[in-house]
Amino acid sequence: MISSFFNKTKPINYAVLLSFLFVFYWVSFFVLPQSLENEPSWWIRGLASALLILTVIGVSFIVRRSKVTEYNSLPMLFYVVIACSFAVFFDDSPLVIANFFVLLSAYKLIYLNPEKKPALDFYNASLMVAIGALFDPMSIVFLLAVGMGVYMNDKSAIKDWLALLAALLTAFLLLGSWSAIQGEGIWVGFTLWKDVSLFDFSTFDWRVHGWFLGFLVFFVLLAFLFNIRQGHQVVGKIIPLRLISVYLILTVALFILRGVERPATLMYAYFPACILAAFYIENIQKVLWKQIFLVLALLIPFITLILALL
Repeated sequence: MISSFFNKTKPINYAVLLSFLFVFYWVSFFVLPQSLENEPSWWIRGLASALLILTVIGVSFIVRRSKVTEYNSLPMLFYVVIACSFAVFFDDSPLVIANFFVLLSAYKLIYLNPEKKPALDFYNASLMVAIGALFDPMSIVFLLAVGMGVYMNDKSAIKDWLALLAALLTAFLLLGSWSAIQGEGIWVGFTLWKDVSLFDFSTFDWRVHGWFLGFLVFFVLLAFLFNIRQGHQVVGKIIPLRLISVYLILTVALFILRGVERPATLMYAYFPACILAAFYIENIQKVLWKQIFLVLALLIPFITLILALL
C-alpha cells in the first residue's frame, strides 16, 4: 500500500524519492523549453541538482528534529511532487541554490533552542539567507522571517536583535563584495530593487501563470486554516508553525514584487507547502481516501509535464 510505504523513513524511501527527483530534474532540461535567456553552465546545473537533493534530505531532517509533523516520508514525498510539478523551474539553477540556503535558515529558526544561545542561531539563520542572496539577491527579504523569529522568541532580548543587525550588515557586505568581483560595481549589491517588476496583469497568461498563482492561493488558505484550527492544539509547536506560514507569506510577497518575469520564485514556497500537505494527509482517518490522494499527488508531475509539452 502506498500510504504504508510512505509512513516510514527507510533508506528505500530516500532511494525512490531522490532517484525520481534526479531523473525528473535532468529530463526536464531536454524536453522542456528553457525559461531563462542566459542558460546556466553545466557545473551550475550540477551543483543545483546536488543541492536540490540535499534540500529534500534537509526537509526530512527538519521534520525529525522539530517534530512539526509526524516523522515519515510524506513531507519528502510532497516536496518532490511539488518540485517535479513545476519542473519548468529547474532551469533556474541560481534560484534552486538560493532556495537551499533559505531552507537552512528555516531549519535554524524552526529548531531554535532558547536555552542554548539563540542569538547565535539567529545570526546563522541570517547568514544562510545572505549566502542565498548571492545567487538570488531578492531572497534577502527572508531576513524578515528571522526578524519575526526574534520577535516570537523573546522580543525584549537585545542580544538577539544585535545578532540580527550584525547579520544584516554581513549580508550587505557579501552582496556588495560579490557585485564588485563580478565587475558590476560595489553599489549594485545594495540596489536590490532593480529586480522588482510589480505584478502586471497585462502580461499575465492564465494558461501559464494561473497554475502558479492558484498554487500560492491554495496553500495560503491552507496555512490560514491551519493556524486558526490547529495552531493552538499542537502543544509547543505554535512558533514553528507560524514561522512556516511567514515563509509562505514572504514568498507570496516576493512573487508579487517580481511579477511574471521570474515565476520560479514560487520555489521558496515548496517547503511550507509540503509541511502543510503532509499535515493534512496525516489527519485523514480513512485509509482509502489517503490512498486516493497520494495516487493523485504522484500523477500530478506527469500531468503537468505533458501539459507543458503541448
